[in-house]
Amino acid sequence: MAVRYSGGPLTNDLLFLSGKHRANYIFQNSEILKDGGLLRVRRGDQKLWDYLHKTGIPEQVMEYIHLAGFAGVIQCDNRRIDNAMISALVERWRPETNTFHMPFGEVDGQVICGNDRTFTENEIKEMFNSLMGITLEDRAINSWGNAVLAFMYRHLSRSTSADTSEIGGSMFLLKLWAWERLPYTSPKLHMQLDYNKPYGARWQESSLSYKDTASHVLPAFRSEFNSLSESSFIWLPYDDVLWRLPEMCLNGQDCWRSKTYLICWDIVEPHFPSRVLR
Repeated sequence: MAVRYSGGPLTNDLLFLSGKHRANYIFQNSEILKDGGLLRVRRGDQKLWDYLHKTGIPEQVMEYIHLAGFAGVIQCDNRRIDNAMISALVERWRPETNTFHMPFGEVDGQVICGNDRTFTENEIKEMFNSLMGITLEDRAINSWGNAVLAFMYRHLSRSTSADTSEIGGSMFLLKLWAWERLPYTSPKLHMQLDYNKPYGARWQESSLSYKDTASHVLPAFRSEFNSLSESSFIWLPYDDVLWRLPEMCLNGQDCWRSKTYLICWDIVEPHFPSRVLR
């Protein structure tokens, strides 16, 4: 008798998009998934990095990059993207919750310690005034971090469709997220940490060894994620170094755990870290 396996949940009360999710087709009707489910990561920055490596950046231009808050991007430099690892993570991403669903539960990269709390509008305005020294109505604030995260959430959700063959968004950040929390996915690092640069800058290609890393093999990543336990997931990868990182890495930490919506122009994505409360 043939045995059929389903990649979906036992009930669809929460994960109501399971029938359309690409994970549902891994064990059955896998022929629907193009290239076995391997997604191609769209990148438009490769020529830019090639140009910067050849010509460098003039000091006067770099000064404006610093003022705009993008110096950390330059310091992190270019990275290769592992399509297989990204594809396996997309199969674990749920658009209904904007979290990754692992065998032991949901993860979004940050464990939350303490109690969930809801603030009123007046309390939010008072906290903003005490932290910033101005009233909320006096200033409109643009958060590039929130915008990038919203953009990435949207592309992750779009790519969960079974008929999708590529993915956009900042997959470089997603790769760093995985390397910090899933040690078996990351190459060996042979570089001293420079505390004057963003934490992600330590993953320089010239200092990495992929010898013992299962890279570019989608079934290998699927197998690793299927056997992942809560104890093998690094919930707090920055605890030992956070206090020594430059100010750019600490900006806005008072609202890192807020239950809110992330906005990038016409993109609005819910961000509910309380779902992974521990």
